Amino acid sequence: RLHNNPLGDAALAQVCAALDGHSGLEVLGLANTQAGAESARALGRSLAGKAKLRTLGLQDNPLGDAALAQVCAALDGHSGLEKLDLNNTQAGAESARALGRSLAGKAKLRTLGLQDNPLGDAA
Repeated sequence: RLHNNPLGDAALAQVCAALDGHSGLEVLGLANTQAGAESARALGRSLAGKAKLRTLGLQDNPLGDAALAQVCAALDGHSGLEKLDLNNTQAGAESARALGRSLAGKAKLRTLGLQDNPLGDAA
């Protein structure tokens, strides 16, 4: 877990690249690490092949709709996901739609955090 470290996009992209060979990863905590669009792209690439991932925490990062859509697309094949924390990630209606598509087939999901996001009425 790397919570509460102001790493930013460049450092997080390096962290994600370093995780590429770790197919057994079960928990990835990146809360409040100043993750943005570049981090989301790197994370999306890194999540491929991480079928054992159970928990992903991205809360308190200024991701926004485009970045969150990339993360949601990367989670499509992760049927074992149990907890997804997207609290305070600037998720809007577009993110909510992408998340809805991504959650199909995730029967093990027990916890979904979406607090403090401007989801809007369209969500």
